[in-house]
Amino acid sequence: MYMPQIHYSVAAPMSNYHMPSVAMQPSQQHYCNTSFSAAQSNYSTITHSLTDFTPTQFLENPIFSPQHFITKPTRFIGKADEIKEFITEAFEKTTNHALQSNIEITICNKEEVKKAHERFNGIWSDGIQGFCINRHGKGISHIFVKQDELAHIMLTIGHEIGHAQSPPLRDIVEEEAKAFAFSMAFMNTIREHNIAGLGSALVEHLPAKNGIHNVGFNLVADKVRCGMSPIEVFMDFVQKGLNKTNTEGLYGLL
Repeated sequence: MYMPQIHYSVAAPMSNYHMPSVAMQPSQQHYCNTSFSAAQSNYSTITHSLTDFTPTQFLENPIFSPQHFITKPTRFIGKADEIKEFITEAFEKTTNHALQSNIEITICNKEEVKKAHERFNGIWSDGIQGFCINRHGKGISHIFVKQDELAHIMLTIGHEIGHAQSPPLRDIVEEEAKAFAFSMAFMNTIREHNIAGLGSALVEHLPAKNGIHNVGFNLVADKVRCGMSPIEVFMDFVQKGLNKTNTEGLYGLL
């Protein structure tokens, strides 16, 4: 029996943003109309209780906020079908292979995200921007993201896909770093290829470590500063997780 764990990322306020300092190297029927996947979801298969979530845990968990990497407003996106081609293009150009059919992505309004989150026994907070049920190798992984501006959604999805690419690591910081590394590679691809016209909407450099209070980000930033590319950092964490017994995980962005 799986025992899912909740792993959250908490958004830092914009006042904490500092100038960049280093260059980055190169379903239930209710949701079906706003999601895309090669396989149908089956929420009834996941009925296990999640670990309790308290304000103390909330503050201690790693931080991820797309706003630190976005330079200007972009258009509003209401459903996944509007950006399916952008997601698949960014993924394929980042990884050199097609997006797996066992990952389902849904974009919906706040109330629908809340319902999906609570269906998985998650404890809701209004700050949640999206979350991922990572069932890599054990079934369909589900990603839910709140309706938002295009740049925010693309980076949020990139982060959550990073979780779903491999079984979750037992160390919450390393798991967050894994997703952060993939989101950085995903962002680089979007910017370099001007996918969805977002080339000028994303930063070209990693923000300063004191601007993003995220231990997962710090792990990635340190490796990038030592010469690794974000995708190499990601693969390093994936390799580290191989041959280990991991639990199904619920990961979210706040």
